[in-house]
Amino acid sequence: MHLKRLKTAAFKRKIALQFMPQHFSRHKSNTTFLNWKSNELYWRIEWIFPQAECTKWVTERSLESTRLSLLIEEILDPVKSLENKNNIEELNLRMSLNDRLQFYQAAGLSGVKVLLKAEKIAKSDLKFYELDITLTLMENLENKVIIEFPVIYIVLKDHSYMYEIINTDDEDDSKCKINNDNVLKRRKRTYNQMNIKEEKSSTVNYFFNSEFSESEEEELSNNQKSDHLSNFCIPNYDELVKMEQ
Repeated sequence: MHLKRLKTAAFKRKIALQFMPQHFSRHKSNTTFLNWKSNELYWRIEWIFPQAECTKWVTERSLESTRLSLLIEEILDPVKSLENKNNIEELNLRMSLNDRLQFYQAAGLSGVKVLLKAEKIAKSDLKFYELDITLTLMENLENKVIIEFPVIYIVLKDHSYMYEIINTDDEDDSKCKINNDNVLKRRKRTYNQMNIKEEKSSTVNYFFNSEFSESEEEELSNNQKSDHLSNFCIPNYDELVKMEQ
C-alpha cells in the first residue's frame, strides 16, 4: 500500500517511479517518504562526487519543493548544515566529507555540473541528464524514470566531457516511453474489463439451449414422418385381388 501511494504520487508529478524486488539492497535502503497529509514527497538522494575519490553522500529525506542549489550548498558545507553538533559520530563524518570536497568548495556552484543518472535509456548503460540547479527537485525529476531514488553526480566542469549527457532527442524518447507505457497499461486494463463483461453476457443455458428453434424442430419432425410414410408402400386393390387368387 505504501509503495502504491508513492508510485501514484510520483505519477501525478510526471515521474515514472519504479521499485526493485524487496530483497534488493537498493530497495531496502530507500527512505523516500510521502507525507499524505501535506501531499509532499521527501526523496532519498545519493550524491556522487567523482572528482573526490567517488565520495558518496546520502540525504535521507529531501523535500521535493527545495531548490536544487540549496541542497548542494548544504552538502558542500556539511559542518555548517549539521543541526545537532553534539552528535560526535555525525560531526566526524561531516568533517571527513568537508576535507574530501575541497576542490568542489573552491569551484563553487558555478564550477560544477549536476547530472542525474538516467534509467532505461536505449543505446547506453550509463547516460545522464543535466539538471538545472535553479529549479526545485520536483521540477528536475519531471519526465524522468527513477528506480527507487535519484542518484545525482556532482561533476567539476573541467571533467564533464567524460560523461555522456542526454540530448533533447533522447529526452523526448524517454518522455514518449513513459507516455506509451501508461497508454499500454490503460489499454490492457480496458481490454481485461471488456473480456470479463463478454464472458458474463455469453453464459450458455445448457438446459434450454438448442441448435434448432421450435419451428425448425417441427419442420424436421414432419419431414421425418413424410419419409417414413413414403418408405411404407401399400399395394392397390387390383394387385391385392391377384395375390388372393
